Amino acid sequence: MCKTQLVYHASPRLGTLTYTVCMVRRQRPKEQKSPEEELQAAKDYAFRLMGYKNYSEAEVRQRLERRGHSPAVTEQVLAMLRGYGYLNDQALAEQYVQSHKVERGRRALARDLARRGVSARERATALEQVTLQDELAAARQLIARRLKLWGALKRERRLRRIHDLLVRRGFDFEVVNDIMSEFAEDACQ
Repeated sequence: MCKTQLVYHASPRLGTLTYTVCMVRRQRPKEQKSPEEELQAAKDYAFRLMGYKNYSEAEVRQRLERRGHSPAVTEQVLAMLRGYGYLNDQALAEQYVQSHKVERGRRALARDLARRGVSARERATALEQVTLQDELAAARQLIARRLKLWGALKRERRLRRIHDLLVRRGFDFEVVNDIMSEFAEDACQ
C-alpha cells in the first residue's frame, strides 16, 4: 500500500541537488456504507473503547471523528452512551481525582482533566474533594519515598530536588513552601 517517491531539493546557495526518499501511503478508497451500517460501526467502536477504560465525552468524540464518522453519527453514539450511563464526565473526574490525589497536586490534576476534555465546572467540582491537608500528606509521602534515594546528597541539592519534584507534580505553591520550610528546619537540626 506504500509507494516510494523521490523528492529533489535544489540548494541555490550551495549549488547542489539532493534527494530524499519518501514513503507515501496511498489512501484506500472508502467503501460506501449505508447510514445504518455506519451507525452500527460507530457504536461497536465506542463500546470497544469504553471496555478498555473510562473516556471523557471529548475523547470519544475525537476518536470517532478521527475514524471518519460523520458528526451526526458521532452525536447519536454519544447520546446513546450518555443514556446508558457510560459517558459521565463528572463521575470520571471524581474517580480520576480520587485515584491520583496521592501522587499529584491540584494543579496537575486539573491539567490532566483539562487535557482529557473535562469542562472547567466539572473539574472544579471534582477538585473540591482535595483539601490542603490531603495535598500536604501526599507531598510528605512522596518526599519520604524519595529521601531514601537522596539521603547521600548535600543539603542544598536535596532541598532543590524536593522543590523541583513538588512543582513538577503540580502541588500548590503554598504546599511547596510549607514542605520546604519543614525540610529546611529538619536539615538544620
